[in-house]
Amino acid sequence: MQCIGVFARLDLADMLADGPKDVDWLARKAGAHAPSLLRLLRALVRLEIVNQVDERTFALAPLGEPLRRDHPRSLARLAAQRTDPWWQAWGVLYHSIKTGGTAFEHAYGAPFFSTLSSDPEAAARFDDYMSELAAPLATSVAQVLDLAGTAHLVDVGGGRGTFAIELARRWPALRATVFDLPGVAQRARTEIEAAGLSKRCDAVGGDFFAEIPPAADAYLLSHVIHNWGDDEAVKILSRIHDAMAPGAKAYVVESPIPAGAQPFKAALRDVAMLVLLGSRERTIAEYRALLGAAGLTLREDVVTDAAAGEHILIATTP
Repeated sequence: MQCIGVFARLDLADMLADGPKDVDWLARKAGAHAPSLLRLLRALVRLEIVNQVDERTFALAPLGEPLRRDHPRSLARLAAQRTDPWWQAWGVLYHSIKTGGTAFEHAYGAPFFSTLSSDPEAAARFDDYMSELAAPLATSVAQVLDLAGTAHLVDVGGGRGTFAIELARRWPALRATVFDLPGVAQRARTEIEAAGLSKRCDAVGGDFFAEIPPAADAYLLSHVIHNWGDDEAVKILSRIHDAMAPGAKAYVVESPIPAGAQPFKAALRDVAMLVLLGSRERTIAEYRALLGAAGLTLREDVVTDAAAGEHILIATTP
C-alpha cells in the first residue's frame, strides 16, 4: 500500500497519463531521488500499476489509471492520504482490541484531529480524501433528499462543500452554508467559487461544539456523528437542536449497523473508527437514543444506497 500511496502522492499517474516517461524526467518533475524512484517503479511493475517499456522508461498500466486525479473513479487522494504518518496507528491495533483504547493516541500521544490540525499539508490531503469519498454519496443523497420548500441548509462539518454544492445544483432555490473549521471553510469557499455558486452558497468557519449558524430550516451532518463518542455526539446534536428554526429538519447521514447477523457494509470502517478516533458506527436504535438525548426525535429512516449501507436519518424537534 505504501508503494502505491507514494506513487499517488507524487502525482506520477498524472505525469504518465499522456504516454511513457523516462525515470529521470519523472524524478525532476516530482522532486524525487531518481535511483530510488526507479526502484519504486520496478516494484510497481510487479503490482501491475505501471509497465516497463525499457530499462528506465515506464508507462501507466490499466490498473494504475484510477490513480490519476482526473479519473472518474479516482483513488488518488485515498492512496496519497495513506502515506501520512498515522497509518502506523494500525500497527498497534492489538492495543485497541486488548484494551478498547484508541490506537492512534497510544501511538502518537495525542488525538487524531489535533494532530491533523498541526500539519497543514496532511490536513489538506485528508480534506482531498474526504471530498473524493463524499462525491458519490453526495450524488445519491441529492437524488433522494426532498428539499422542496427548504430555503437555507447548513452542512455541519461539510468539508470542502461537496454536499452543499451538489444539493445547490439540484435545488435552484436553495441557499447552502458549509460550516467547518476555519481553514477547511476557506478551502470550501474556493470550491464554491469554482462551481459558480458563490451567490447561493457560502462557508463559515467555527467550532460545532460551541455554536452552529442559527435559524436555518435544514441541517445536514454526513458522517460526522460516527467520528465521536456518545457524549461528544450528543453535544453536537444539541447544538443543532439549539440552532434549528421552528419546523426545521436535521438530516444525519450515516451507515448504521444492521440488526441480526446481516453482513455489515461499514465493518472495516468501524474498526478504523476504533483505531483512529476511539469512536464507532452505531445501530439505528443507538442513533435514535443520541438524537433523543439532544432533544430531537427521529422521524424517518431513508436508505440512499442499499449496496453501501448508507441512510439518511431525518429528525425534528418534538
